[in-house]
Amino acid sequence: MDYDFIPTVVFSPTEYSFLGLNEEEAIEKYGADNVDVYHRETPALETSLYTKNSKLVYMKVIVEIKTD
Repeated sequence: MDYDFIPTVVFSPTEYSFLGLNEEEAIEKYGADNVDVYHRETPALETSLYTKNSKLVYMKVIVEIKTD
């Protein structure tokens, strides 16, 4: 079974989730010149809809340049 596109989530006080390859796996598979890594801080989705949320969450997105 191919687990590359099955999301994993940990529901805890510090939520954590991922989908696909991590940065090291992406570089190994596609090469360092073919991978872009984006970092962003954004309000948490669960509280951003109903309150002014001063807490930000960290998001990291890894993409293959060719397919974006």
